[in-house]
Amino acid sequence: MKTMPEDEYKGLKERLDDVAATEDREDKIHQIAEEIEKYLYLLGLCAVKDRLQDNAPQVIQDWLLANIKLGMLTGDKLEAAENIAYSCRLITGEMHVMRCFGKTPETEELLVSMVLHCESVVVCRVSPKQKAEMVCL
Repeated sequence: MKTMPEDEYKGLKERLDDVAATEDREDKIHQIAEEIEKYLYLLGLCAVKDRLQDNAPQVIQDWLLANIKLGMLTGDKLEAAENIAYSCRLITGEMHVMRCFGKTPETEELLVSMVLHCESVVVCRVSPKQKAEMVCL
């Protein structure tokens, strides 16, 4: 994970301010962005309650194309969770779908291994406490 010290931020902000009025500012801003967008982790959380938000499938598809791993944690049953995942393109027909059932030390270990190597993960029939545990992975 990368933490940007305040002096580094001030230097970057100054550079961005300096190129704001130049003719080739788009190229220069892109160059500066390329410098700072290294070794970053995208951390994010979005909760959707009972309806798919506008443009969600396209955003999810774009994130997957950018190799950003995604997960959906839900209390829904397996069939409903899979239907939602397909409708929002979290799972596509080109993906290999694996299912892990039950809560034993072996299935938890398998789940952790799968999470680390999958493009996207859908975890269903989980309690709020289990969702919190998954987020910590």
